[in-house]
Amino acid sequence: MKNKKRNLSLLLAAGLTLFPAIALLSTSTVTARADLKEDIVKEVTDPSTIAVSSVTLDKHELTLTCGSAETLTASILPQNATNKLITWSSTNPLIAKVDFIGNKVSVLAGSLPGKATISARSPEGACDTCTVYVKELPQEAVTSVTLDDTTKVLSVGETASLIATVDPSTAKDKSVYWTSSNNDIVTVDSTGKITGISEGNAHVRVYSVADNSRYATCSISVTAPKEPEKDTNQPDNSREIQKQKQIHAIQNTKGKILSVKSRESRLIVTASAKRVDGVAVKYQFRYRQAGSKKWKVTSSPSEHVNLKKLKSGKKYTLQVRTFAAIDQKKYYGAWSPSVTKKTK
Repeated sequence: MKNKKRNLSLLLAAGLTLFPAIALLSTSTVTARADLKEDIVKEVTDPSTIAVSSVTLDKHELTLTCGSAETLTASILPQNATNKLITWSSTNPLIAKVDFIGNKVSVLAGSLPGKATISARSPEGACDTCTVYVKELPQEAVTSVTLDDTTKVLSVGETASLIATVDPSTAKDKSVYWTSSNNDIVTVDSTGKITGISEGNAHVRVYSVADNSRYATCSISVTAPKEPEKDTNQPDNSREIQKQKQIHAIQNTKGKILSVKSRESRLIVTASAKRVDGVAVKYQFRYRQAGSKKWKVTSSPSEHVNLKKLKSGKKYTLQVRTFAAIDQKKYYGAWSPSVTKKTK
């Protein structure tokens, strides 16, 4: 009886008169033959199937950070639609993808920043979209840089180490770099090792690479080299023997120029020589411009010297020798082989 009523509804929906005609009924097509002469065919929709007319998302724009998630819900009209199945998709699953059950999904941000569009579509083609913006995780900023020492006293040639601490400990970039206010007085390397070069005052600073407004400072005082303590308990003849040995060692110590760095109107020279026990060995440098016969001489308590006020773009010949004062008298070693370097 129910099927007969349904068939009758379809015929009436097709606008066909039952008599005097014969009507043949299929699922969605009614074929009527009036007076057995002519077929009248009309497509009709099964009134028992209710199509989805619209799909609406509760959010149309999301901003997420990499690795986070947000819920997205689709609403369907009419609510009594026959097929409420929603198909979800993403234009770029590497940036944002969907993990869905029915009309509710979890939008998962990937590991890449960027933009993706999430679509919700019904079988009939009704559709709505949500634009998802994925950003990188914010970096935890450096709040402070500190040093284990804020003042330091070194003698010429002495070394020490400074230790830097970057806070917070969870900062993403905790790297630092070091500077000296005067490399002629004190130098610092990439690990925080400082070296006294010549007498004077300077400061060393350590900066955060991520934020160079965060830094710490250590004031450095460099004093004259420490003279070795004399053993007053030794008899006089022993001290004299030791003195002669030291003089002999100094006079037979030959310095060597290790490197010459060229700068504008100046040269930075580094030398080396064998140490002499119990004696503070110093360095004497001499230099002259190519073509000149006149030497200029300067002394340094360390193996480094900064030759200033030179002529730019000129070649200079350089030599070094060691010397030391014993009982207020200076003794010299031999001059090293010559090295030639051009200024910038």
